[in-house]
Parts: sequence; C-alpha cells; structure tokens
Amino acid sequence: MEPSQTLAIWLGRGLLEAKGDLEELIVVDEVERQVTAGTSFAEAVRSVSSEGSRAGDFGMEIVGAAVGAVLLQALADFWKGYIEEIAKKLGKSVADLTVEQLQGLFRRDVKDGRRQQLVHEINKAVKKLEVEAGAADPGHSEPNPSMITESDLDGAIQS
Repeated sequence: MEPSQTLAIWLGRGLLEAKGDLEELIVVDEVERQVTAGTSFAEAVRSVSSEGSRAGDFGMEIVGAAVGAVLLQALADFWKGYIEEIAKKLGKSVADLTVEQLQGLFRRDVKDGRRQQLVHEINKAVKKLEVEAGAADPGHSEPNPSMITESDLDGAIQS
C-alpha cells in the first residue's frame, strides 16, 4: 500500500471516530481488509461505494457508503500532495519519509497553526470528488456529512 493510502486509512478512521460515525468506520475497515488481501486501493474504494456493496462477511449492507468512500479517496489525494510538499520542504525524497514520520509532521502542522488550512485542503479534495461524481453542486457550500471540521481533525490526530 502506498503511504498516501495508508495515511488516508489512518486519518479517515480517526476522522470518522471523532465524528462518532461508527457505520462509516465499517467502510474504512473493509477497504483496509481488501487492500491487505491484495486488492488495489482504487478498486477497494470503488467496491464499497457501489450500491449494494457488503462489509466483509457480515452480510451487512453498507448504508451511505459513498460518504466513507469519498472521504478515503479524497484523503488519499490530499496525502499525495501533502507528502510531496513535506518532502520538498525538508529537501528529502518522498521515498525517504516513513508513514510514522509523516504522521508526526502532520500532527505538528495541525498543532502549530495550519489546522484551518489543512481542513480547507481536505474539504476541497472531498468537494472535488463529489462534484466529479455529480453528488454535489460546485456552486453550493451546504453542510455535508463528508466535510470535516477543525474539531474533527483535532480528534482524529489523537488516535
């Protein structure tokens, strides 16, 4: 699994826990299970976002799985850019940065005043995917269950 995908699952799980959205955590767990079993991240996300998809062997239909799937894909897209930004800032190769280092740097950025900017960047990635999927109107900014808040981000980095 690519670091951006590992980090998307880590942060997605933390954000959904912070929001108290336990149903969507099933989506994250299912994507992680599929990727660990050898399915590509994109295919795993696609499988949980399709109508009538199932969570593992539970036989539970994932209700509203698009929220978790969109969040995971948006986070993977966000992390790709964030990792490149950090590598450039540190003068390192992306390959030289571990997931643990990136988590630590991200936590530091959240705590050191970039929280609002990071929330904006993540929500921009979510909105872009929703617009591309036809699930959102690009001209409206109505409340959306996929969008995160600064409080959600604070809760997520504690996990």
